Amino acid sequence: MSVCVSYICKRKLLLSSHQFTKEDEVKKVISVVVVTSSVYAGGIHNKIIYGEDNRIEISESIYDSYANSIAGQIDKSFLVDKGSYYEIRGNRRLTSYQGRRTCEDVPFREQRTTMNCTSALVAENVVITAGHCFLSKGQVIKNKTNDVCKNTSFVFNFNHKVANQKVVRVESRDVFSCKSIVNAKYDEYADYAIIKLDRKSSYSPLPFSQDDLNYYDGADISVIGHPTGLPLKYAGGAKIKAVLNGSQFKANLDTFRGNSGSPVFNDLGEIIGILVNGAPDYYYNRERGCVDLNVCSDDGESCLHNNLGTSSFEGVTKLSYLPKLKNW
Repeated sequence: MSVCVSYICKRKLLLSSHQFTKEDEVKKVISVVVVTSSVYAGGIHNKIIYGEDNRIEISESIYDSYANSIAGQIDKSFLVDKGSYYEIRGNRRLTSYQGRRTCEDVPFREQRTTMNCTSALVAENVVITAGHCFLSKGQVIKNKTNDVCKNTSFVFNFNHKVANQKVVRVESRDVFSCKSIVNAKYDEYADYAIIKLDRKSSYSPLPFSQDDLNYYDGADISVIGHPTGLPLKYAGGAKIKAVLNGSQFKANLDTFRGNSGSPVFNDLGEIIGILVNGAPDYYYNRERGCVDLNVCSDDGESCLHNNLGTSSFEGVTKLSYLPKLKNW
């Protein structure tokens, strides 16, 4: 029996294990979007668009099968238990932001903004996300719970078809609770959380790599998550722009509030990082009289609207910085 060692062989194995059905990604669309408010700290970490807006529906990407293993985080107060399913209440649309009208050409403008952070399944009962989605700055938690954990639900496979229902319903099997915070940290050096779910998931954990060899300037990467709380979106076409000492690297990923905790993938489809912060991503466009998107060049040297003049790119926690991931 031959051993799979080449890049091509490994990529084919990863894709086939998650039942990929599309040969190519759909054409990227130039667009704009705004962010919505969030319950937790995940909502105050800005993100931004670089060059073209590369976000597309998860179902239109080669990673459509990953949707079952990526969850949006939502306060339990917005979920109504109906037995075999939950109804999600309080779904706002992107037609307005903080009482102001969004620009008419904002894509996904009619979609609901529901989730406040994103997380990814890495073991049958474990997800990873951003530390600031569960902690206040300066906190470190191991094998404990807190009020955020107690009040958070994880909703898997929240795509645009689910969110487009007149009354938004999600199957009970896709809704999980936070049992405990296995390990989490949020300070100026680190931002991550490993969360144990209340039960095992029937969905496949996503492939991941904690190898430091993943991190080098120019490496191709992508991200999946809930930008501005929207249904799952995939954004490719990004690269690592700088590898920092310690826990993070910088990248020109097209991400927003709600993407906090989103899994960042290498070109093999393995998670190598967790999206945690970024540059300011929206502003009120006085000329247009609506909330508009702050777009920066791919190199981050110029932005439509930025008090700092340039972008510092998006911050991603290296998966290699986390403790070894396993079942708990």
